[in-house]
Amino acid sequence: VIEMGEMAEIVVEMPVEKVDDREYTVTIGAENDLNETNDSAVLEVKNNDVLKNSNATKATFDISCATVGTQVSAIGNPSGTGISATQGIISVDSEEITLTLADGVTQGQLRVMRVDAAVNSGNSGGGLFNASGKLIGIVNAKYQSTTIENIAYAIPSVVVYGVYQNVISQTNTNNDVKVQKCKLGIEVMIDDSWAEYDSATQTTKIKQKIKIANVLSTGVAYGKLMADDVLVSVNLDGKQMPVYKIYNVGDYLLYFKQGDQMQITVLRGGVEQTVTINLTQPPQTIS
Repeated sequence: VIEMGEMAEIVVEMPVEKVDDREYTVTIGAENDLNETNDSAVLEVKNNDVLKNSNATKATFDISCATVGTQVSAIGNPSGTGISATQGIISVDSEEITLTLADGVTQGQLRVMRVDAAVNSGNSGGGLFNASGKLIGIVNAKYQSTTIENIAYAIPSVVVYGVYQNVISQTNTNNDVKVQKCKLGIEVMIDDSWAEYDSATQTTKIKQKIKIANVLSTGVAYGKLMADDVLVSVNLDGKQMPVYKIYNVGDYLLYFKQGDQMQITVLRGGVEQTVTINLTQPPQTIS
């Protein structure tokens, strides 16, 4: 079960919940990795008949970059009165917000999407779905003001699913699971940007040309990637994931672990080529 970090703090003792007009008092035995940097947690639910006998199904993730204007539905349980849905669009495909994390003390920055779907208490940790029913984010916050309405935020699915994969890959070897992220040792910059219209979805994407500004001599990419290389794509489980935002490579690194090989396609001197990098260095633990 994937949940928002704040909700993972309380899910072990769930209050009475209303589902399909029936009320349940549920106690769940759960093990979680609370990743405050990404405000995400992975829960292991054991021996729970309510969940086992429910009609819950596995969500299908869409980890591609969100597009401004995409129609979305936010699913949640506002005020604890039952599951409901609200609709809106993605207003901003990526921005950073500062908020108090799950420990109630630490201030942290999160990369989120902004949506205008109505969100209230009870939506936090709920899914954000596109018109195809695919999960594109987890609702985690809203902007509260007497003069501003319908500004809510969601963690992008590429981050949420990356945290999930990262944690699951460690569960058989480590009892104290923390999200770990490999590093390449590169510094990148936005060299250009442009708007690209997609007639199929009738949406416009703002794309960026991401160029390597510097390759650190102490990093695993040294001797593989070069300054002025333009990042094109990353091979993720056999699928070429495009790099057209400055945060893309950082998000994709959540899916790799120490010892993996990472294939990155770059444009070097006008010629496209694929570089294989061995992720040999210990990853950074994210807390």
